[in-house]
Amino acid sequence: MQTAGAGTSYAETHWEVNTDASVNEHHAFRYITVPGTENCGYDGQGGAPYLAIGSCPALEWLSGASIITVGGAKTGGYAQGILRTASNNVHFYRYLNSDQGAGWNVRQTNTTSVGTITANAYTIGTISTTSFANNDTNGFTTLGGTMTQAEFSALYDAVQAFQTTLGRDV
Repeated sequence: MQTAGAGTSYAETHWEVNTDASVNEHHAFRYITVPGTENCGYDGQGGAPYLAIGSCPALEWLSGASIITVGGAKTGGYAQGILRTASNNVHFYRYLNSDQGAGWNVRQTNTTSVGTITANAYTIGTISTTSFANNDTNGFTTLGGTMTQAEFSALYDAVQAFQTTLGRDV
């Protein structure tokens, strides 16, 4: 089901990276069909250090002490994801409708030790029910353990094909 946040609504996933995956081996992925109008909005696990993906106003990713803000401006639908395979290996992916030629790819890799993530549940539409609410129209989200980069790319391809079948691809 496609959902649009209203700035005050959110989905509580009850998923915590520390108990349901591993702080050093996890992924977070979201596929936004229509970007929200707010300046800053995220989905994530709050209480610094965060596990979060969103925009402010460019796409941003946070995994522990690793903060990346070079994802490009959201001027249409987009997908973004975090793939963390070790304490010092975090890949930040993105696909922007406005930059289709770049495709789904690693936007940046952080190879410094990025530390822990606070033990809170991951929420969709805000961070831990209290901050950075967004009103993006979310077409798909997945959270879980780590994958290879090939598997993460295959996930994006499958979601893109599914969204195309529904007529709401970015």
